[in-house]
Formats: sequence, C-alpha cells, structure tokens
Amino acid sequence: MQITLKTTFELSDNVTLEAYNKTSDEHVGTLVIKDGKLIYHNLILHKEEDYDEDTLSEFEDFVNEFQLEFKKSRDRKYINYQPNPKKNNTTDCTFRAYSKAENITWEEAYDIAAALGKEMKLMPNDHKVVDKILKDNFGYSFTKFGKEDRKTVNEFAIEHPKGTYVGWLHGHVVAIVDGYYYDSWDSGDRKLKGYYTKN
Repeated sequence: MQITLKTTFELSDNVTLEAYNKTSDEHVGTLVIKDGKLIYHNLILHKEEDYDEDTLSEFEDFVNEFQLEFKKSRDRKYINYQPNPKKNNTTDCTFRAYSKAENITWEEAYDIAAALGKEMKLMPNDHKVVDKILKDNFGYSFTKFGKEDRKTVNEFAIEHPKGTYVGWLHGHVVAIVDGYYYDSWDSGDRKLKGYYTKN
C-alpha cells in the first residue's frame, strides 16, 4: 500500500504525521519520530509495523528537514505589524515604529513626524527628525553598536525579552518590544547599527 503524509500537529522536540492511503484517502496510521526513533502505528491492524527502508528513509529525511524549519520558525521573534489604516506598503517604517513603541495610532505618528519635519525643513523620515522625535518627544536615549558588536534584529530581540526599543538599521527603523520585533516585513536578519531605549 502506498501512503501519503499529512502534518496534523507539531511538537517542539517531536513530529507526528498522519498516514493516508493514496488511492482511497483512508486514514491508515500514524508515523512518528520520537527521541530519534521512527515508529509506525498501523490503525487497521492495531499494532506497530515496520515499513520498507526506502519509505522510512524518505520519511526520516522529510522530518529532519521539517524539524529544522520548525526550530527556525520557533526561534524567530518576528510579529507582522501593519498599523497603516489602508494597509499600504509605503516608506512608513518610522510611523510603524512610533506607533508600536509608543502605543499611538499611525495617524498620530504621521502628524508628529510631519510637523517636526516641516519645522526642521527635512522629510519626516529623515534620521535627524527620527532622532529628535525619539529623544525629545518620547524620551529615548541612543546606543550605537561598534562594528564588531552589531547584532541582527532577531538576535537583539532574543537577548532583550523585556523592554521597549527602537532599532536603527541602514535606511530602516523597527520597534522591538518585550522580546519581539514588529514590522510589516521580516527585517530580522538585518544588522542593527544601534538602538534607542526608553529612559
């Protein structure tokens, strides 16, 4: 009998896949890798059963790859965050960061940045405007990383499970709150040049 595998649930250390008959789609058993051991539970015969080596090898390869991907996903500290009322993907990373870090609306963040940008005769997302808003309006201080000390956004989030930060990258800022980074796209692999922290 040929089988097809369907993921039904995931555990942090083990993976369980349900087995179905390819022709009838009947649920025929459960394949499990647990503590490095492969087990097949045959629901029809109500016993554990050995499978041919090729099928088991394919299954082991699949599960090993799956577990690596699952671990990578589990260690990822990214949360999709798009406060733009129309969900527009535009150059508004500064407004997103202010919105999340300060718990204000996208419009409020926009108004603050636009007003100061007009006063300084700079664009609202110019770094000089961003720096002044974070320091003077919101009470943050800035820490710059040395070239050898720079971390990725995801690494920084893992190492800072508590607190509110705004990460500064080349051409981008991102809010990092209580161990997670909030952005409209996954910027986690990019390296921080520094970060702002609430005083």
